[in-house]
Amino acid sequence: MTSCESADALRVCLAALSPQRERLDVVVSDGSAVDPAKELAEVFGWVKFMHVDQPTTVPELRWSALGQTRGDVVGVIEAQAIPAPDWCARTLAAHQANPSAPACAGGVLPAADASWLGLGLYLCEYARFAPPLLSADSVCGLNCSFKRDAFEACNDLLEAGAWETQLCERWHGEGKRLATSDASVVFSNTLDWRRAIAQRYHYGRDYAACRGLNAWQRGLYSAGSVALAGLLTYRNLNAAGRKGLLSRLAPGLGWALVLNTVWAAGELTGYVFGRASRRRIM
Repeated sequence: MTSCESADALRVCLAALSPQRERLDVVVSDGSAVDPAKELAEVFGWVKFMHVDQPTTVPELRWSALGQTRGDVVGVIEAQAIPAPDWCARTLAAHQANPSAPACAGGVLPAADASWLGLGLYLCEYARFAPPLLSADSVCGLNCSFKRDAFEACNDLLEAGAWETQLCERWHGEGKRLATSDASVVFSNTLDWRRAIAQRYHYGRDYAACRGLNAWQRGLYSAGSVALAGLLTYRNLNAAGRKGLLSRLAPGLGWALVLNTVWAAGELTGYVFGRASRRRIM
């Protein structure tokens, strides 16, 4: 589990995992300003807390936590996710049903009390993962799971701090198919608008910088960045429409357009200038 959130958000997430018998190791790789173990270690004695007090990217936090686990199947969530009561059991069942799949994508639901900003973030990032998931071409870090031998075989990507999408792209290139899981989580946003905007910009820049493109490809994608915000928003709305969520997510459309515009600006910066010189915890 990765966390850059408050101890309150992490407490809710861990409380949902607490009664689930199938959990083996629970590791929290945390990059928040204050080590949550000071407040939560006694309450959740079965959790291993790993606090990082220097700027570290979310993928680096995530992969460092996976290295501390023992199971053949490793589930991944973030502190903004509230897992369903049967999340562990359904995650394991998905891998048992799909023994050749290196990873399984899980569903993400919007919170019932989500703000307009929260709905906008959900629309941008998770609408295409709204259940039911019929197929998966990628996974999202809020709710996914991996077979240990599959992610350990991508150790070069893990050491480079690659995002999970890059692992999925490699597996697709190797002819491996991802599977879906009916283990769901609820996305409970903890970001204010300033941090949400900064996060989208830096995620977009990091994504572009880490794609491994040559100069010609970077130039082509840089030119396409002008239309990227509109394209992303169209895809978001299309995904929401397919899942019957348009009316539910409509109040967040304005924020989604803003956040997608910021993401596009981040991508453009990443193609032109590469990764930022200073790491940021987002």
